Amino acid sequence: MDIIDRSFLCPDFIDQALIEGECQRVTVDRIDADLSSIARRPEHYSRYKSKITVFDSTGWALEDHVIMNIFMAEASRLEIGTEVELEFIPEDSKNPYQFISDPQVAQK
Repeated sequence: MDIIDRSFLCPDFIDQALIEGECQRVTVDRIDADLSSIARRPEHYSRYKSKITVFDSTGWALEDHVIMNIFMAEASRLEIGTEVELEFIPEDSKNPYQFISDPQVAQK
């Protein structure tokens, strides 16, 4: 049994998640609730707070940003993890993938 099977499964958009997210591995009846349902009736889902939740974000950048801020705050509060800065500034701003074709750039 993997984590998807043991978790409360919550996609942002069910139809989209069934095509491209973690939810594509399950049938629609296995999905517990979508994000808008939880936002409209949080009291209905409060019993799942202690259960592992898989949030299947299908690419809405604002959601990703909010969730990452929550993860970072919790990691800081729990004093776990290692903060790293990932950034690549290409010499040619029109070629952000320069590091793929130029091994010298990748080593910088």
